[in-house]
Amino acid sequence: MTPERIWRGRRDEELLDAAGRLHDYYEDGQWAILSEMARRGLLMPNGEAPQVPERPQPESSAAVPPAAAEVAVGTTEPGGTSGLHGSLGLWPPGQAMGRVWRGEFSLAMTYWGFAQFGGLILAIPQLGLRVMNLTTAAQLVDGAAFAYSVVVIVGIWRSAARYPGNPIWAHLARLATLMPLVVAVLTMLGQG
Repeated sequence: MTPERIWRGRRDEELLDAAGRLHDYYEDGQWAILSEMARRGLLMPNGEAPQVPERPQPESSAAVPPAAAEVAVGTTEPGGTSGLHGSLGLWPPGQAMGRVWRGEFSLAMTYWGFAQFGGLILAIPQLGLRVMNLTTAAQLVDGAAFAYSVVVIVGIWRSAARYPGNPIWAHLARLATLMPLVVAVLTMLGQG
């Protein structure tokens, strides 16, 4: 599927969101987003008309493996599946966490991917170290998990502010991040 066909099938909100983070896409994805916005008469997030660059020339098909040739690099197929490994913006990890902090990932990716799945991944070594009675190592992992949680909570709040869908989902995601904090505070007050 070509980038033009992918972005032609997207909603206006998705195009505007993608235009706000054009740096996440390769040239062909950027061109397709800007071209489709211009075709629809949409303005960039800063209120200006999109400046469509010259169409990028396709690279030699011999350089792209056959499986990768189906989805253009830097684009996403309808339904949100990624073409190649770099197109989700998850690498390098330091940049990915910066994007989480700024709320640049979708609300679903931030909540389910980083908060839920990432939290589960961090819980495994925490539990394992405690079972093995390695408290110093467990405390180091706890510190890393705490820092990770702060970044993800801020990311959920910021991503929820940008969420283009039904606002109830943004409110529920924010509420779900507050509940463990409220429980922890109430537990500390009850023990004191």
